[in-house]
Amino acid sequence: QTPSFHPVVSSLFRAAGRFRLSQANSMRSVLLLSATAVAQKIGTLVNEQHPTIDFYECTEQACTSSPKPITLDANWRWYHDGTGSSNCFNDHFECGTPAECTRDCELEGISLSEYESTYGITAAGSELSLKFVTDHQYGTNVGSRTYLMNDDNSYYMFKLKNAEFTFDVDVSTLQCGMNGALYFVEMPEDGGLGAFPSNTAGANLGTGYCDAQCPHDIKYIHGETNSEGWTSGESGGRYGACCVEMDIWEANSFATAYTPHSCDTTKPDTDRYYRCDGEVDCGDGENRYNGVCDKNGCDFQPYRHGNTSFYGPGSSFRVDTTKKMTVVTQFITDDGTDDGTLSEIRRFYVQDGVVVQNPTVTKVGSPHDSITEGFCDAAAEWAADGTNFLEKGGMESMDIAHETGMVLVMSLWDDETVNMKWLDSDFGDPPSNLRGPCPGDETSTPEYVRENYPNSFVKFSNIRFGPIGTTTPPSPSSPSPSPSPSPSPSPAPAPSPSPSPSPSPGPAECPVCAHPQCGCDLLGRSWCTADHCHADLNAAGDCTWGDTCSPGTPTPSPSPSPSPSPSPSPAPSPSPSPSPPPST
Repeated sequence: QTPSFHPVVSSLFRAAGRFRLSQANSMRSVLLLSATAVAQKIGTLVNEQHPTIDFYECTEQACTSSPKPITLDANWRWYHDGTGSSNCFNDHFECGTPAECTRDCELEGISLSEYESTYGITAAGSELSLKFVTDHQYGTNVGSRTYLMNDDNSYYMFKLKNAEFTFDVDVSTLQCGMNGALYFVEMPEDGGLGAFPSNTAGANLGTGYCDAQCPHDIKYIHGETNSEGWTSGESGGRYGACCVEMDIWEANSFATAYTPHSCDTTKPDTDRYYRCDGEVDCGDGENRYNGVCDKNGCDFQPYRHGNTSFYGPGSSFRVDTTKKMTVVTQFITDDGTDDGTLSEIRRFYVQDGVVVQNPTVTKVGSPHDSITEGFCDAAAEWAADGTNFLEKGGMESMDIAHETGMVLVMSLWDDETVNMKWLDSDFGDPPSNLRGPCPGDETSTPEYVRENYPNSFVKFSNIRFGPIGTTTPPSPSSPSPSPSPSPSPSPAPAPSPSPSPSPSPGPAECPVCAHPQCGCDLLGRSWCTADHCHADLNAAGDCTWGDTCSPGTPTPSPSPSPSPSPSPSPAPSPSPSPSPPPST
């Protein structure tokens, strides 16, 4: 039965990306009835019913699918007293002291129908669709943050070293000022259920969130309400929730980035799900670079690094955001084994059956096409913006988190702090300030995009995970195009997305290359680049740009006939495109 006091539908408070400032300012819902969060006891008014998606686990032989639950973050849920007659949070805590809130308040479940009708979250086959604005009988919801689970009481833990993670995504309706994000954070597998006895809700109800921004707007951290210092109109409490973060995908239809964020909380003698305390520890405001985590991150953002024609709406871009695309990320170790040390994070795309390699950018005189500590060092020197990824632990910090396991987050949000300019517009100081073609003006504000593009959505589908080379079928590589001027970023109307082929393994004959940081392309050919070979090989001149790692080109095994993926669920009608912002 529907309770008399319904949850406030809190919009996504995560301030994602390179310059994420005050977490609680990033988004808020416009609601007719206010009631959000505090305790983490389980309510009894609504039984939790998780949507499920088909998730693919891959080996050298095949990819096999199984249904996995999706749960919504606790910050979106209804928090109330035990009877449901009183809300525990209404812009600020209204339940007394932290101890009283923990004792008296309950976190409510969500029915399967409410996931769609209240939060705009739908799941069908392998596809998860997140709608931007959802009006419902109790108010309006903006955005969402969801997690992939292993079962109804634990998150799926991704151990990323020497592995490959692949997904399909549709960002065709996402405008300037929006972010459809997919990323990993080092949340506890059970959502904190075991470590903090006062948390009886756990992963089942989406508890335990943390990221490298150390957000203060998490209403319950380490088994205690975050009410101290959270007064009416304020954007968060005294504490922040910090952990290592790997942003696989932060994007709209105009700009994209993938970014690791390190934290020195990953040292073995400290808490990996860390509760920071105070402005310095949390890295707030002027102390941004003094906190425990690297908030800027080591981002590979093609537009920001000078390639303005790689990603955008229309056929003139290498990756056309009016169409669905496949995004592949590989986590390379120094010796090519699961026990090796993480040394490189590599990216490529597949669209219309063609492989599109990540662009090569030159920083401080050296070319790079992936994220390595060498790239991060050169990019930080070039940007001169205080980025401290390496100082906060760099790849070693990521290595520990990837070996321990990380939770997959899928979200959609807007940005009340800086209108998403850190992702898609002019933000910061030269030479690294141009991050995308969006104007970053009124047309990127939450008020504008909510009013004009409420039916925007992001769709994630065909999520695959396995050893390197197992999550994508063989495909021809795209030719290097002739340079062309950057087009105006006005998106074409988004076509209806066509189903993607089911994933299948790479060629069985793909050789094991002689050098651990070399690899094989999707045609079964071995290769290496300056970023992908050991330093001693580069110094000896044995591995130059485009050389093969071993002689000969084996004949690729024939591609298996793809089986069709499940038909996607109906999507909201795309919202109209904005007036074209000026090219930058």
